[in-house]
Amino acid sequence: MVSQLLSPTQPKNISDLIVLTVLALHFLTLYLLPPFLRVPVFAVIFLFWRACYNAGIGYLLQVQSQHKRLVAWAKKSKIFENPSSGKNPQPRLYNILKRETETKIPKDYKFEEAPIEYNTWLVFRRVVDLIL
Repeated sequence: MVSQLLSPTQPKNISDLIVLTVLALHFLTLYLLPPFLRVPVFAVIFLFWRACYNAGIGYLLQVQSQHKRLVAWAKKSKIFENPSSGKNPQPRLYNILKRETETKIPKDYKFEEAPIEYNTWLVFRRVVDLIL
């Protein structure tokens, strides 16, 4: 993920730009903080994101594994329905998700043709990448 994120030859999308912005803010924080605050502040930041990773992603994996809730939510919200069908209440979100997933996958992937389970997994993976 890091080599792809920092490589100028790889295409970037919104989530990559968010990650790069957060990394830049961490460096700025490191530079601006007085030396005696650096360790405690970054310890809190680390613990927060680690808790998000362990508790949040663990919970999402559990509810998906046991109850298929992420896929059920995707079906209920209709975020993967093509807006041209008139069934998607969030066409802007659809376009963002489409761009996010298609940017990172080779040319043989088509957002509209992929099963909802696969698209849900890809969006979940982008969330995981953001938290990591």
